[in-house]
Parts: sequence; C-alpha cells; structure tokens
Amino acid sequence: RPVVQARLTRMVTGQGAPEAFATAFARAAALDPLDRSVRELQAWLALEQGEYDVALDAVRALDRLEQDEGESLVIFAAQAASAGAPEAAARALDEVLDRHPDRPAARTALFARARLWDQQARDDRERADLGPTPAADSAKAAYTAYLDRYPISDQRPRTALLLADLLRDVYRDFDGSEARLTEAAAGRDVGIANRARLMLGEVALRRGDLDTARQRFADVDESVRIGPLAEQARYELALIDFYEGFMYSALARAEALDEDTAAEAANDAIALRVTLNDALDPDVLPGPDVDLSADPLHVYGRAALRHRRGLSAEALATLDSLDADLPPAHALADESLYLRASVLLERGEPAEAVAVLDALLSQQPMSFFLDRALRLQARTYEGELSDPATAAERYDRLLERFPGSPLAPEAREALRRLRATLGAS
Repeated sequence: RPVVQARLTRMVTGQGAPEAFATAFARAAALDPLDRSVRELQAWLALEQGEYDVALDAVRALDRLEQDEGESLVIFAAQAASAGAPEAAARALDEVLDRHPDRPAARTALFARARLWDQQARDDRERADLGPTPAADSAKAAYTAYLDRYPISDQRPRTALLLADLLRDVYRDFDGSEARLTEAAAGRDVGIANRARLMLGEVALRRGDLDTARQRFADVDESVRIGPLAEQARYELALIDFYEGFMYSALARAEALDEDTAAEAANDAIALRVTLNDALDPDVLPGPDVDLSADPLHVYGRAALRHRRGLSAEALATLDSLDADLPPAHALADESLYLRASVLLERGEPAEAVAVLDALLSQQPMSFFLDRALRLQARTYEGELSDPATAAERYDRLLERFPGSPLAPEAREALRRLRATLGAS
C-alpha cells in the first residue's frame, strides 16, 4: 500500500484527478465493502485533499468492518490533528471513547482528547481572571479521568504535569497544581521531573511565597546545571531579586545568563537587563537608610510581580500610581506601557491593550520593546480580536523594521500561516 500511495501522490495532482480517484475508490468499496486496502486508500486520498469528513467515514468503516477496536480511529485522529483539523480529530476520538471504552485504544484516545480540549482552551486565550470555559472544564475532567483510570501508564507523569499547568493558570487552584507537580517530580522521567520542579517554583511565586519560590528555582539550577531549564531557573532567580527590590543583584544575575538568543529565557533576560540598566545608575549605590519604596523602578517591580501573580486589578492600580509621577521621557515609560498592555490582555480587554501598544509605538520610537509590542499586537489581532489581516500587517512591520530581532523567526512563520489563511478565504 505505501508504494501505491507514493505513485498515486504523483498522479492525483492533475485537474480532475482527485475526483476521478475518489469515484473509483467508492465503486471498489461498494463492490467489496470488506476490502481493507480500498478503505485505507479512500481515507488516505481524503486526507490528502483535506476532506476530513470523508476520511473519517472511511476510517470508521475500517474500524467496524475489521474490528480494529478503535486503533484506526486513533491513528486518523493523530493525522487530522497534525494537519490542523482538530474538529475531525475530536470526532474520531469521541467515537473511540464511546464505542471502545474498555479497549487499549481508549487510553490513547482519552489522553489525546484531553490535549485537544486543553489546546482549545489555550487558543481561546483563557486566563484565570476570565474564569474557565467549557473547553477547560472538559480538559480538566479528561486529565483527571486518565489519572484515575490508568495509575501505571507511561503517560501518567506528563498528564499530571499538563493538569497541574491547567489548574494553576486557569483555575488558580495552587494546592491542586502543587499536588500534581509533586507527583510528576517523583516520577522516573527525569525531563518531566525537572520540569515539574521548575513549575513548583512558579506555583510558589504565584502564591506570593517568594522565599519558597527562590529555594525551588535554586534547587533546579544546582541540580540541572545546563540547558533551557537551568537557564529558566536562573532567570526566575533574577526576577525574584527584581520583584523584591534587589535591583543590583537582579542585574548581576541577568548579565550572567547565557546569551543564546534562541532561548526564551535569554531573550527575557536581555529585556530585564535593558530595564535595569536604563533605570539604575551603577555608580551610585543607595545607602542603607534610603527608602526606595516610592522609587519608580521599585514601583514597577511591584506591578510586575502583581501581574505575574494574576492580580490584574492590583497591577493596574500600581501602574496608575507609577504613571501619575512618570514623565513621558522617563526610562521606564515604555516598559510601563508594555506591562499595562499585558495586564489588560489578562483582564480580557484586547482592544484597550492594542491601543496602549499603539501609544508605545508612537510615543517611544527608540524603545527596546518595539518588536515585542508588534508581536503582542499581532498575537492579539489574530487571537482575541479575530483579525488575521491586521495581525499579518503587524508581523510584516516587525520583520521590515527589525529583521535581526530574536522574534523574527516566529514572525516569519506566523506570517506564512496567516497569508495562507487569508489566501484561502
């Protein structure tokens, strides 16, 4: 069959060829409904043409006629999801769970279905302040069911990690998230265990327990030593210094990070260094009796921590107090605008967020954060505002103005995707 498919791939590109082959396969299936190879070719051709309903019908027939017990449907679901057709994948997985709940395929199907719901929730830009939607509720229920039904599955640590992430970000259930992360951290998969330990630091930070968060991130740094997780832990330690007002220590940590700009933590550390370098005078250290609580950089740090903890109302109030005394030419003016836009997005106010970013772009033409502002606008127009044309324009502007930006590869990929979508509409 793979040889046949390879040959057909070259043949179906001609005008009218897909329809002719589909008709031929349908006739062959009618003559011999039990011929597995014909059903497989029907499904393959439909997938090649993006006709997912037709492909699912063919795979459904295979499942019933061959008594596959859901295996063919699970394979189809993976193919459909990879091809960008989550709805077709979901229908296939739902059929497995409905018709074969006690067969081996159900285990894979339940995990995959939970992942689809989880992705849908994230695509909807769900945030804790907005509360969970049905997609998040379904993902949570499916992850929990998987952990309850399959206590010794190889996917258990990963499932616990994914559920913990959902509980923390969408439900603000820090106790539940910490319990699942503790389980994942004790598993045999070293990569997942280390990731869980890093996330335990994040949970402590979100609680506002900075001492525990510091210790957990330091433990990851000391035990992992190299790689993205270690770099992320070091960046988090720099941020905690920043949040607590230890600005020179935060700057020293940020400057010590590996400058591999392909890593997200490295890019974020560069932004933190810019903020600190712009606002600090390295030649003037404050004396022990100086009250820095009203210093703009310290106020900005408090706002950033409140944003990180999901306390959007408190973060906005802190930014309001900062901006009231902050002249437009101040070194923190652009950072304050960018943070305000991020908080507004967390609150479910995308139109207001892009307006603030417009102000940053117009008022701060030399800001280090311009490429980030354009990316955030593009993401918001594509996601929350459902405006792919404007999103494409923002990515295009980012690439035109900042071709060497670390964000450029992401922008190019997003722009190709958006242009394909716009061209097909």
